[in-house]
Amino acid sequence: MAILFILIILFIFVYFIPTFIASRGYQNVLLVFLINFLLGWTGIGWVVALILAFGTNTKKYEELKFRENEKALNEERRLEERSRHIKGLKEEDILVSSDNRRVNEMKMKAEEYKLRAQIRAEVEEEMKKEKIRKQYEDELRDN
Repeated sequence: MAILFILIILFIFVYFIPTFIASRGYQNVLLVFLINFLLGWTGIGWVVALILAFGTNTKKYEELKFRENEKALNEERRLEERSRHIKGLKEEDILVSSDNRRVNEMKMKAEEYKLRAQIRAEVEEEMKKEKIRKQYEDELRDN
């Protein structure tokens, strides 16, 4: 009895093989199923269903796979572009912080140069005053 049950299951599986094949990419799966279900018992109907299942109309399946692959590629490109954008922002932040550091260093150097120039000007002014004072003292002595 168990062997009969296994044979019936196996027969049903073999009987609907054209439908299983057609479901993997043929656009008229319903047509293959109907021919297989209604005429498959004749043998000729089963062969016709099998031929239709392997039919040349797999273009829709290929287009479907192409679209799926294209969607996956577009999603991958979008994610890659987004990650580049995020990386760009991080690099920009790094550049901004390093640029700010450089700007601050340059400001400090500029202030240092201003202070040095001011000190130099004051020293030169003192030297001029000292020179004028010495000249005046020398003139007073000579007179």
